[in-house]
Amino acid sequence: MDLIQRHVDELAAILDRGVVVDDTEFRMLAHSAHDNNIDAVRRQGILSRTAPADIVEWVMGFAPHRAEGLLRIPPNSRFAMRARVCIPIRLEGALLGYLWMLDEPSPVPADATAEIGHLHQRRDHAHHLAGVET
Repeated sequence: MDLIQRHVDELAAILDRGVVVDDTEFRMLAHSAHDNNIDAVRRQGILSRTAPADIVEWVMGFAPHRAEGLLRIPPNSRFAMRARVCIPIRLEGALLGYLWMLDEPSPVPADATAEIGHLHQRRDHAHHLAGVET
């Protein structure tokens, strides 16, 4: 199984919600299992593996590429899109992509960014013990 997919599945289990990872062009790289509690935008993204241009344009108005941590994106009735949380994925300051979660029906905990950090630390530690470069 792909490393990104394993991380997405583990994070979804920790946070008890569906998780998606997109690259910087909003092409879906991985998604966890989702229950029926998703909106039309998420469903379309999973099926087409990319976000529609009009939604990307609207989301970019919140400058997710500049966010340093958890960024809340409000719902948008025009797109039948529920509230989301976006967390930019960076390596040594370079933007690699975005992690997305629905922020409804209950808000994503503010410490979700810390959970992601712990997940990466555990992965790096495991790789170090196994003698694998990350």
